[in-house]
Amino acid sequence: MMGWMVWLMLGIPSPSRLGIPEPVIPWKLPAPVRTQAAHGFDVLSYDMTLQVDVSGGLQIVGHNVITYARQGINTEFYFMLNPSLTLDSVVVNGVNWTYTRHIDTVRFVVTTGDPVVAEVYYHGTPPSGSWFGGGMYYDSVQQVVFTDDEPYGLRRWFAGYDAPDDKATLTFHINVPAGWVVGANGVLVGKDTVGGRWIYHWQEQYPIASYLIHFAASPNFVLIRDTVQIDTFLLPIEQYFLRSESTRVAGEFVHLPDMLQYFSHVYGLYPFIQEKYGHTGVTSGWAMENQTLTAYFMNLAGSTGYDWVIAHELAHQWWGDWVTLDNFTHIWLNEGFATYSEALYIGHRDSASNPAAYDGYIQNEMNFYLGSCRDYYGMNYWNYPIVPPVSLFSSCNTYTKGGLVLHMLRGVLGDSLFFTGLRQYGQQFAYANVVTQDFQNVMEGVSGQNLSWFFQEWVYSPGFPYYLYSWTSRGETLQVVIRQVQQDSVAAQAPYFEMPIRLHLTRAVLPDT
Repeated sequence: MMGWMVWLMLGIPSPSRLGIPEPVIPWKLPAPVRTQAAHGFDVLSYDMTLQVDVSGGLQIVGHNVITYARQGINTEFYFMLNPSLTLDSVVVNGVNWTYTRHIDTVRFVVTTGDPVVAEVYYHGTPPSGSWFGGGMYYDSVQQVVFTDDEPYGLRRWFAGYDAPDDKATLTFHINVPAGWVVGANGVLVGKDTVGGRWIYHWQEQYPIASYLIHFAASPNFVLIRDTVQIDTFLLPIEQYFLRSESTRVAGEFVHLPDMLQYFSHVYGLYPFIQEKYGHTGVTSGWAMENQTLTAYFMNLAGSTGYDWVIAHELAHQWWGDWVTLDNFTHIWLNEGFATYSEALYIGHRDSASNPAAYDGYIQNEMNFYLGSCRDYYGMNYWNYPIVPPVSLFSSCNTYTKGGLVLHMLRGVLGDSLFFTGLRQYGQQFAYANVVTQDFQNVMEGVSGQNLSWFFQEWVYSPGFPYYLYSWTSRGETLQVVIRQVQQDSVAAQAPYFEMPIRLHLTRAVLPDT
C-alpha cells in the first residue's frame, strides 16, 4: 500500500530528516500602517519614566522623552496616546509647545532643528484591556501589573509611535512601591530608592518595535536565574514569577537552554546576546514574545508539556523581534515562522527517542488545518489567503498554514538552500522591518529560482490543491494517475497549484513458493 495520502492532499513533500546545514481570536485588520519613509521622521529613542500605583486602583504618571530624527523637509511630528489618559504638556527642545490632539494621535510642528526632542507628560488610569493588546493590566488578586501591546496596545499606557515600522532604543525608569520586583526589556542597569519607593532602571540597547515593549511588576515576584553558553557568550536567563510558582517553573523551563542553543545553531546567534532572555509570569491566559522577555501565562507551569509554547515564543526573538514585520498585513512572517519553529525544535528534542517526531508534528498541523479550518468558530478559513489575513491571530491561516508553507518551501528548495536562505534573511534584515516580498527576494537570490509561482499559490491565494489519484501495476510497471481537482466546495477561487509531489511506495516481497 502507499503511505503518502496526507502529503499528497496538501501538496506537501514528505520531509527529509533534519539535516540542517551548519552555519485564534479573529481581529479585523486595520488600514495598513504607513512606512517609516512616509511618516517623515525616524524615532531614535525613548526615555520613559513611569510611576505605577495600585492603592486606589491602577494609576500611572508618565514622562516620556522621545527623540526624533527629521526625514527630508518634514515639519510635522506625532505620537500616540489613548484619549482616556490626561495629556498634561508637551515640551519640545526645552520649550512648552503647542499641539493638536485627535482621538489617540497628538501632532506638533517643528520647522527647524534636528534631532527633535519631545517631552510628553501625562497621567491617568489606563483603559482596561479585555483581550490581546489591551495595553496595561492589573490583577488585584495576584497583585501583578503587566503589559501586552500587540498589535496597538502601547498607546493605552505609553506615549510613543505605536506602529511596528519604526524601531527605537528604550530606557525605562519604572517607579513602584518599595518591595515590588520589576522585569522589563533589556538589562537592569540600576535601582534607586526615592521617598519610600523603588525605581528600576532598565535599558534596551537594541532597536525595539512598539508592540514588543513590556514590563511586569509585583510584590510577590521572585527572580529565578540561570545561564546558557552560546558560542563564546554566557547568556543570562531571567524568570520573574510569583513565589508560589517558583518550584514548578524550575521544571517547566528545563529545556530552555537547549532551545536557545538550538535556534542559535539553526537561525544564527541569539539576536540580543548582550542582554538576556527570560519570562514574566502573567495572568493573561496567553504568551507574548516581548523583546528579551516573553510574557508567559501563570498556573500552567510544572512539566515540559508546554515546550511547544516556549519554543514558539523564543523563535519570535528571531522572527518578529530581530526581523520585524513592516505592518500587520504580514503577520505570518511572525506567527507562521514561530509555528514552524515548534516542529523544528520538537524534532530536535525527540530525535533520539522518536526520529519521526518532526514528521508527526507537521502531520498534526496538517490534520488540524484539513480537519478544522473549513469551519473554525463559524468561519471557513480555506477561502482566504495568508496575505492579507482575514484575521490577525488566525490559528488556521496565520499560524498553521503559515508554518506549513515554510515546510513546503523547504521541500521545494531542499535543506541546504532553505536554511541558508533563512540565515541570509535574518542577517540582511537584522533589527529592521520586512514585508513578504523581502523574504521571497532572499529565497530567490539564495536558490537562483523564481519563486513567484510558489508565493502566489500559497501565500497570496486561498485554498490548497485537492488531488484524485489511481494506480495500477502490471509486472514490473507501476502506473500512477493524479488529477488536481479545484472545486468551490473545497476552497472558493483557489488557483491551480503547480506543486511537486513525492510518492512513497511500499512493496510487499512474497516468499518463494
